[in-house]
Amino acid sequence: MDRTEIDSPEHPVLAEIAGIERDIQMLREMDELSGQRLRQSENAPTPPGRPIPPKRRIWPLLSLSLNMLFIAGGLSVFLMLGGVNWLQAKLTKVDRKAGYATNRESFFECSPVSEGDIVVVGDSQLDFVEWHELLGNQVRNRAVNGAVLAEIESRLSEIVDSHPRCIILNGGINDFQGGSDVDEVKQRYVSMLSMLTEKKIDLILVPCFPINSRIYHEQIVRTHPRIHPPEQSEVGALADVVREVKASSSIVHVVDIGPFLDENGELAEEYTFDGLHINGRAAMMLANQIDGYLKAIPVSSAESVATSAE
Repeated sequence: MDRTEIDSPEHPVLAEIAGIERDIQMLREMDELSGQRLRQSENAPTPPGRPIPPKRRIWPLLSLSLNMLFIAGGLSVFLMLGGVNWLQAKLTKVDRKAGYATNRESFFECSPVSEGDIVVVGDSQLDFVEWHELLGNQVRNRAVNGAVLAEIESRLSEIVDSHPRCIILNGGINDFQGGSDVDEVKQRYVSMLSMLTEKKIDLILVPCFPINSRIYHEQIVRTHPRIHPPEQSEVGALADVVREVKASSSIVHVVDIGPFLDENGELAEEYTFDGLHINGRAAMMLANQIDGYLKAIPVSSAESVATSAE
C-alpha cells in the first residue's frame, strides 16, 4: 500500500484513530469534571496544577456502576416475579377464606340436600372431616371453614326446608376468634338452636373443642398474630347453653367431648394437629359417638317408603 494513501487524513484507519482520540479526550474531560464535583462536595479544593489523586477519580465511576447494577438487578427480579401483574396481585388484598366459602357454596347449589339426609353444619372443626367415609354416603357435609354463627344460621334456614333426618351441628369458635362479645355469641347460639327445636328436627350437637393453648400459639397465633385465642370461659359459656337446651328437649343429643380433653380441660395433644382442629384419630372417636345417636333416631317417612319399595 502506498505510504501517501495511509498518511491521507481521509484514510479510514486514520479516521478511526482520530475518533478513538476524541473519545479518550471526552473521558478525560468527564473524569476531570467528576473530580471537581467531588472536591466541591468534600470542601477540599485541589490547588491549581495539582493532579487529582487516582482514588478520587475512581469513586464517582464506581458509585455510578454500583447504582446501575443495583437498578438492573432489581428490575430483573421484578420481571422474574411477574412484573406489573405480580405487583397488582401483591397490592390487592385477597380473602382466601371468602374464596373458599364461595367455592363451597357453589358446590352446595349443585348438590342440594334431600329429604332424609344426615346433614353436617358448622365451621372448620367439622368441615375438615370426611364424614361420608365415617358415617355413610347419605351424610352431606355443609360445614364451612371460617364460618361464624350468623352464617351457619343462615345456611340452616335453607337446609331445614329440605326435611333432613337430622342435623349434626357445631359453631361459635370463629366468633370468639374474631373477638366477639361472649354474651352476643351466646344470644346468637340460643337463637339458632331455638329455630331448630321449633322445627322438630333431631339435632346432634358437637360442642366447641377448647383449644390446646401451647400448640394453638405455636401453629396459629404465630402466623395470625391478630387472632383472638378463644378462652376456656368463652367456650364454657356455649357448653352451658348446650346443656340447657338438651335438658329441655328430647330431640337434642349432645356429644361428650370429655374423652378428647386433657387434665387442664384443653384439647389433648394426641387429638389435634394445630391446637384447634381434631385429627384423624379424634374424628374416628367422634364419628363413633355420633353413629350411636344416629341409630336411635328414626328414619324419615321418605326413607321408610324407599326401604319398603326395595
